[in-house]
Amino acid sequence: MNIWNKRKNIIIVLISIIIIISIFLAGLFNKNGYKEYSTSESFGTLVDLLLKASSGDDTIKIDEEKINSIGASYFNQGIKKGNLTIKGLNVHIEEDKINLLIPVKYKFLPLVLSTEGKLQINEGNMVFYPEYFKAGSISVPKSKVFSFIKESFRNKIEIEENSLVLNKKLFSSKIEILQIIDGNLIAKVNDNTKKIIDKADKAIKAIDAKEKEELQVNSNKNTSSGEKNVSGSNNKSSSSSKELTSKESQIISIMNSTIATLDSNPSYNYWPNVNRVMGIYETLSPEEKASFISKVYNYVDVARAKRVKSKIK
Repeated sequence: MNIWNKRKNIIIVLISIIIIISIFLAGLFNKNGYKEYSTSESFGTLVDLLLKASSGDDTIKIDEEKINSIGASYFNQGIKKGNLTIKGLNVHIEEDKINLLIPVKYKFLPLVLSTEGKLQINEGNMVFYPEYFKAGSISVPKSKVFSFIKESFRNKIEIEENSLVLNKKLFSSKIEILQIIDGNLIAKVNDNTKKIIDKADKAIKAIDAKEKEELQVNSNKNTSSGEKNVSGSNNKSSSSSKELTSKESQIISIMNSTIATLDSNPSYNYWPNVNRVMGIYETLSPEEKASFISKVYNYVDVARAKRVKSKIK
């Protein structure tokens, strides 16, 4: 009888432990409503956002859906910091308050980190005052999170008293965050970036105009004309490629390769290529940048880029 009671007690203890662990893991792995976005959605959002920047307005409005969609692609392959790999981002903005959901992998454990607090723009810097941090529904001490951020994101995110400061130097060369209005980030695109975007917009409009003209032509003539145009275009590209510098050729090659890959694989993570292009572009002198901007869309496969964009609408 005593033996049975002992076994019974052991079984009860084991069941209790299993229940406690299950409750803990359920809380730890709670996704808190995290929404997944595809890379193709991200590409379409990015193109739409960039084209709006060429419309003539001094500022652009970036809502949380755009941030989440583009962020999904940026973190597609994961960003590893020590034992932690950041896999994505969900942002929800209300007035001056922001809620963040960040799926991560800590060693072998998939988790969703969450935080909420006030977000302010101070002299171009984004300042976040977190109220709490959680892994699933389990609270994580602020001191632990601040210590990890300080160690892993030096010169990118600064710790000031009870706040996290995202330095404007991270993106001020291309875009400046001005303020938050009705849950949207209001940003200003710099002149060089705007010129590139404007060139892209004009190139796409030129493709649209050409397509409309071709629709008005007899199909046989259109086919014949198309073959000549392709041949002429190839000859032009071949002869004029000599006008490109080594760095310009590198950028064009990466851009066209990215477009071609996205055409066959909409889930392709294009952000490493974006970083490569911008890295090379930033090494150009102001005169070289102006020269490149003036001719870049003579060499980029705009028609194919437009087709990729139309596929994912």
